[in-house]
Amino acid sequence: MSNKIAVVDDDQLFRAGLVRLLDTFTGYKVVQSWANSEFLEQIGKQPKVCEEIDILIMCSPYFLQSKFVKNESLIQCFSGRATMILSNQYSKSTVLRCFELGISAFFSRDISPKELESILNGLINESDYSTIQMESKIKAKLTQMEPVKIDLSEAEEEVLRLVCHQKSSAEISEQLGISVRTVESRKRKMIKKTASKNMIGVIMAYFKSREGGTFLVN
Repeated sequence: MSNKIAVVDDDQLFRAGLVRLLDTFTGYKVVQSWANSEFLEQIGKQPKVCEEIDILIMCSPYFLQSKFVKNESLIQCFSGRATMILSNQYSKSTVLRCFELGISAFFSRDISPKELESILNGLINESDYSTIQMESKIKAKLTQMEPVKIDLSEAEEEVLRLVCHQKSSAEISEQLGISVRTVESRKRKMIKKTASKNMIGVIMAYFKSREGGTFLVN
């Protein structure tokens, strides 16, 4: 049985070429090809439209704009599914937004067909998409600034790990057996320690402190 892929991009020529390429890969078949607006319209009308898709490939940061990040149907579509960004636009804010949404992989359009097939095979074999696969030059984009040293307690790192897995405070509370108030307290302490404005800032600080190492801790 072939793994089902959906491709989303506004560039019709690039999208058509990518679809033809993907259909040559053993064990893969493109079952949907949408422009960005078509994709958002589809998941708005049919939130479960992605349920039969194994890998979602998005080739534009368009959907990452703030008004779409709040789209619950979009977030639900990404959750628990291998989602790959294939774009030459990878500013720090864009990549961090991907972390927030739970993207599985972020690579540029410059990768070779062989590399792309290898990445897809890796995503299919990943059981929970708990780590982000990222091209080295994109990772370097996030680590251009001098590494900062942060000192998080084991308890705080425990909360941060679950935040990276897109768990809400209530879900973290239940999983760790602590109160929601304690979860929020640990978040505030991490924000203060890293001089951040929010948890995304904490995540960015944690990433830089590891000098490009594993971002989502196991």
